[in-house]
Amino acid sequence: GKERGELKQRIDALTDPLTGLPNRRALFAAAERLRQHSKYLKGDPISVLVFDPSHNLFQHVFHR
Repeated sequence: GKERGELKQRIDALTDPLTGLPNRRALFAAAERLRQHSKYLKGDPISVLVFDPSHNLFQHVFHR
């Protein structure tokens, strides 16, 4: 019912409709959770690596 619809909306807001993978909004939400959690890690540094294979892939495909 209503709860299931709300869950679907939350999932849809955090995933790419084409691939079903987490989107930028999901990345930023996860980064914020990590940042909040890092307060308990006594200031240990956090590293994040972002890799976007679609940028080069689609650039190659669309610029033919």
